[in-house]
Amino acid sequence: MKFATEVLGFRISDWVRGVLCFVRCNEDHHALTFVQSGVHNLHHVGYETGDLEGIKRFADHASANNVFLEWGPGRHPPGETLFAYVRDPDGNIVETFAELVRIEDEQRWQVQVLDPGPKSVDRWGSAPPGEYPLRGPGWSF
Repeated sequence: MKFATEVLGFRISDWVRGVLCFVRCNEDHHALTFVQSGVHNLHHVGYETGDLEGIKRFADHASANNVFLEWGPGRHPPGETLFAYVRDPDGNIVETFAELVRIEDEQRWQVQVLDPGPKSVDRWGSAPPGEYPLRGPGWSF
């Protein structure tokens, strides 16, 4: 995260205390999310669909090809995005999302610091699958 903020100039948008940090390089709430998990790898890639209808089309297309939702639909509190996740044939996590918050006024933006737990990753209360690094001590899913 230090490289992204100090060298590349990304700005912090929100935190989930001790677990996640959301950073941006433009008006989008986040372009990168850093997960403190002890593992150094890419967690997932996300594709913006524009709206809930786009997520529904994504899920319908995926299921028609025997790829089923792994998590979601839901709403991530940081960024207020609607989301759904699948795994590709190589096991990579793929997210489709919509309604990402745009930060148009840097001066007025207030960084949220959320406590880790179910409501910090899905406002609607669904838990991520068991092996996701978002499940940590004290999360109580």
